[in-house]
Amino acid sequence: MSSSFWGCGMGSPSNSLRSGLLLLTVAALGIGALADRTAAPAPGPGLSAVAVLVAMTLGLWASGLISEALTTLVFFAGALLFRLATPEAVFAGLGSSAFWLVFSGLIIGAAIRATGLSGRIAAGLAPLLARSQAHALAGAACFGVFLAFLMPSAMGRVVLIIPLLQDLGERLGLEEGSPSRRGILVGGILGTALPSTAILPSNIPNNVLAAIYEGLFHRQMSYSDYLWQHFPVLGLVKALLLIALLRRFYRDAAPWRGLSAPGRMGPWSQAERRLSLWLGGAILLWLTDSLHHLSPAWVGLGVAIACLLPGIGVLPGDTLQRINLEPLLYVSGVVGLGAVISASGLGQQMALWLESGLPMAPAGGFGNFLALCGVSTLLGLLTTLPGVPAVLTPLTERFAAMSGLPASLVVATQVVGFSTLLLPYQAPPLVAALQLTSLSRREMAKILLALAGLSILVLWPIDYLWLSAVNG
Repeated sequence: MSSSFWGCGMGSPSNSLRSGLLLLTVAALGIGALADRTAAPAPGPGLSAVAVLVAMTLGLWASGLISEALTTLVFFAGALLFRLATPEAVFAGLGSSAFWLVFSGLIIGAAIRATGLSGRIAAGLAPLLARSQAHALAGAACFGVFLAFLMPSAMGRVVLIIPLLQDLGERLGLEEGSPSRRGILVGGILGTALPSTAILPSNIPNNVLAAIYEGLFHRQMSYSDYLWQHFPVLGLVKALLLIALLRRFYRDAAPWRGLSAPGRMGPWSQAERRLSLWLGGAILLWLTDSLHHLSPAWVGLGVAIACLLPGIGVLPGDTLQRINLEPLLYVSGVVGLGAVISASGLGQQMALWLESGLPMAPAGGFGNFLALCGVSTLLGLLTTLPGVPAVLTPLTERFAAMSGLPASLVVATQVVGFSTLLLPYQAPPLVAALQLTSLSRREMAKILLALAGLSILVLWPIDYLWLSAVNG
């Protein structure tokens, strides 16, 4: 087993240990105390214990004291040995679409690279982005946003875009690990993961919100209305902020060389043709999922199986033996943690505590809007993003009465909140991206925190004005 299973290699062991233990202690004590404060007068004995386990797990993931996979195993064992949750909740991630999309992504990504298909697509994109580093960074982010309109699954988009971006970096003559090459990878991943919160079917939290909203209020969320309300600010302006940050964080002292190889490619191989056919069918099924209701995960699994089958497959027979299981463990842990938080009632208790401490003005207004956006953002640190609408949507009318804001604006604050990521573990697609690339958790967290800060200072006020205008 690789040494990365035991630790992340961040800094010196003593410094990492010290900072990790400090973070764990503060997080565990803080969340445990909040759980006690918010629980009912005679709470079940497990709520505080669940809070401590959740805090420990999140602290280990955030600090990197041990690897994400080992942390997941600790979470599994702690929840089951101390009977804090049922096996169905703890292992919910193993049956989740996120788990099987990551598994499929490992296979599909290997197939795209092995057949040379990613290089062929990159050869077509490279001339459009070769003029300068700024063009390449902006183009990668815009390509990610474009894919968000084509494919409804953020995890599926991440799976497809990573090998394309990696080959694009090679085609542009960028050295492995160079700022420009890493910036292209980060730009494409965040470009397809973040602005898609403003496109209704293109991210899991959006779909959870729409489903619960329809069940509670007996009204469907319209694709066009949702897009009109959220994409101009949370999609378009956020993409522009992302591009600006990419240029700031990934400045490269090396001279820009443009294309390193001619764009002409040889004839298509049989393996490329077969894989293109399978991927084309998968994209068609992903585009029409509202008609056939097949999960993107099962579509991806079918493509992965086709890539592995003897005779028609495009990968060697020992591919499964060479798969790294750590990404799958991590994703299953993230999903399982959300399920345990939901089943225990801890998420709702945290939301109610946050509500009790909100500085609400009875007449509504911008301050109340900011407070509710803050609740959604902070709750995402605990429940991860898919859990935010599951916890907050049933509280819509309560928050509306307390804040003096219309219910439609209260619902919109959820979108503002879960579009403001603080750390990578909050979003399963970013968890998968870190496992499928050499990008570090610290690097991704750095740009996410910077983008979150800009979003709070710039996007939230603009979004309040925009939402107030479009909602009358």
